[in-house]
Amino acid sequence: MAEHALRLGKPALAMHFAGWHRVDSVTVAAGVQAVVNVLRSLEMLPGTPKPLQGVRCVPGRWWRNDAADLKAQRGGMLHLIKEPGEYVHAGDDVGIVRDVFGNVVQRLTAPADALVLGLRGRRNQLVASGDRAIALAFAETGGGPLPPATANRS
Repeated sequence: MAEHALRLGKPALAMHFAGWHRVDSVTVAAGVQAVVNVLRSLEMLPGTPKPLQGVRCVPGRWWRNDAADLKAQRGGMLHLIKEPGEYVHAGDDVGIVRDVFGNVVQRLTAPADALVLGLRGRRNQLVASGDRAIALAFAETGGGPLPPATANRS
């Protein structure tokens, strides 16, 4: 929606918080503070912007679309290797899908250097063939070095 508003010449703000399809008090408070900060920066509210608490702001400009999401090609259990906010490089495993016997039926790999935005679930979530499993964002510059990656979790 923000992209459409911008095309029409209207101001827009889009925020992406980790946790895809989840709402928690920390990200809600950070989102409210972020909007208040923008309004203060535009002098629409009195005061000065305050630092966000409990969330990490990723520097730079990033893009994503649904077509870039990693999708399950086979149904099974999604086991996550990377977490929201982690940087991945092209070819890195971000998650795996296992069948009911524990066999790996698909490796979900990053197609390019990216930032993991969100995951379908926290751990061991069921996915069906064709489900969006993992959302990635790509640097607007079209490449270049990523900040140091955080520790892998499996």
